[in-house]
Formats: sequence, C-alpha cells, structure tokens
Amino acid sequence: MVMGYQTVRLLPLVLFSSVNDVMGIVANGGELKDAWGALVSGMKEIKLRWSDKKSTDNAAQRAEIWGTVDAGNFMDTLGQTYGSMWMSDNVRRFSDSFFKWNGMEAWNRAMRVKATSVAERVIKLMQKEGIDKSDPAQVAQLEALFGKGFDTKNIKLDANGDLDTSDVNNQAAMMRWVSNAIMSPNAAHRTIWGSNPHMASFWMLKQFAYTFHRVMLKGALEQAKLGNYRPVMTLMLGYAPVTIAADAVKELLVPGDEPPWMQGGLDDFLRHGVDRAGVLGVPGMGYDALTSFNGPVVGALSAMGGPTVGQVLSVPFDTAGKTVLGAAPFGSLLRRAAD
Repeated sequence: MVMGYQTVRLLPLVLFSSVNDVMGIVANGGELKDAWGALVSGMKEIKLRWSDKKSTDNAAQRAEIWGTVDAGNFMDTLGQTYGSMWMSDNVRRFSDSFFKWNGMEAWNRAMRVKATSVAERVIKLMQKEGIDKSDPAQVAQLEALFGKGFDTKNIKLDANGDLDTSDVNNQAAMMRWVSNAIMSPNAAHRTIWGSNPHMASFWMLKQFAYTFHRVMLKGALEQAKLGNYRPVMTLMLGYAPVTIAADAVKELLVPGDEPPWMQGGLDDFLRHGVDRAGVLGVPGMGYDALTSFNGPVVGALSAMGGPTVGQVLSVPFDTAGKTVLGAAPFGSLLRRAAD
C-alpha cells in the first residue's frame, strides 16, 4: 500500500525521466537517427495505447516474434524498476493502470520494438561483413551476444534474408542486445536486501541506478578498456543533454515557478543533467546525498531510506503548504503550487 501511494505521489510525469532511453540504443551500437526514430515511435505508441491500441507494423510484429515485447514483459520491467512486484494484487493492478495512463507502458514497448529492429540490423551486418578479429572490442561485442568462440558465419538467415527467428543462437543474441540497450531490471542487478519484500519500501526508486551501473555503464567501460570509447562517450555526452531537454519541457508544463536549476547558468543545467541522467551509476546516489539542499545527513538518510523516509525527513524543511500538497496524490506536481 505504501509503495502504491508513493508511486502515485511521485511518478505522474516519470515518462520525462525515461526519454534518455533513446540514447541507450545508440550506446549499444545504433546510430543517432535511431534515437530520433525511437523518440517518435514512443510518442506514437503512447497515443495508440491511450486508445487501447498498439503498433502493428512489421517492426512490432518482428519484435513480438522474437519475444522482446509482450504485455507481461512491460509490466515486469516496470515492476522491477518501481517496485510493483512487491505490491498486493489490487494495488498492483492499480499501479499497472497508472503506468498505462502516464505513458510508461507504451514507451517501454516502443523502445524495445525499436531496439529489436536496430539489433537485427547490427547482427545482420555482422553476418554479412564479419568482424575484425584483431580488434578486441569487436570480438568482445560478438562474444557478449553469441558466446565465446562464435563465428559470424554461423549466424543463420531465413529464406528472405532476415535473421532466422527459430535459431536459438539468434534468439539469445537478440534478447541480450535489447536488454543491454533498454534497461531490463532484475534481481541480479540489485543488492540482496533489495530483493527482500520487507525492505521494498526502502529500496523503491533505486533499481534504475543499479541496473544502469551493472549493465550499461559496466559494458561501456569494458569496451573503453578495449579501445572502443563510443559507448562511454554516448553515455557521458548523450544522456545529460537529452535529460536536460526532457526536464525543461516537463518543468514548463508544470504550474508554478521554475526550479532553481532552470534559473541558473550553464553549470546548473549541466549539473542537473548529469545528476538526473544517472550516468554516475550507484555512486551517483552518494553524490545526491552530499548535495541535498537539506544537507548531507538528511540527504544520506533520504537516499538510503527511500521516498517514504525522505518525505518524513523533509517536513521540518518545508512549509505547511508544501508538506500537505506534497503528500497528496500527484504531490510532486502539487507542491509546486506552494512556491
């Protein structure tokens, strides 16, 4: 019940925080045009979902055949990220409906469909052109998808020249590529205590940092060690600007005064972008604590204790109006009215 309450209080506009998903596709081997295509597809998918429809084009059908998208997949991913897998049945159903109407369900589907399409193109290119076996970065990329010692000549195509969806190696590679490009949180990414249902309310909203750190950031750093700096540069230079743009649009839509970071200079914009994009991974939670406007002690307790603890600890620092409005459903938006 507590987690359902916090979901509705804090996440009505969480979609804007997920826009930088498009850069994950680029970091994993896609191109900038793929990021734009993913953004457009995401907006279209949200509109369709609000009409109880979904995309049915060739890319979507191929993704469904591969198994990279399905309704259970979306809800499981959102549950792992925001904690709804620990909720009671009734609260979970409400949470699922909430993620439908705030656009996250459709957005996740669109990102995975686009990532599947890009993955097919990348893997087919490997089959056609092979890889430079003298380049350890390319060898590592191939092994990450197909396993050690795999030869690109063994990538199976069907009669139409597309990747063979019935081949087990292709299926495994496709799931790995998509999961590395679009975050797919699971228990392996979080701490042991993070999988304890009794600690769920304290763990809430931490999954993003752990999955990003242990999948995307780790993979990019491993490629950098092998001489391929493209993934890490995409994460460092791509995520922050997209996050800044998305948050700026969000703040312009929310009533009330602009937040301090929008009233400052370029350094404030960049600091906000790096912080909100999560590119620092798990250590970023420590940075958030140390730079909290309530001080490092309260910031650290809030970071470790989750949104419920943070809500209680912020009471002495807020006006009565902010406290009341912030505790209401959609409180993250309503408290701006007290500014």
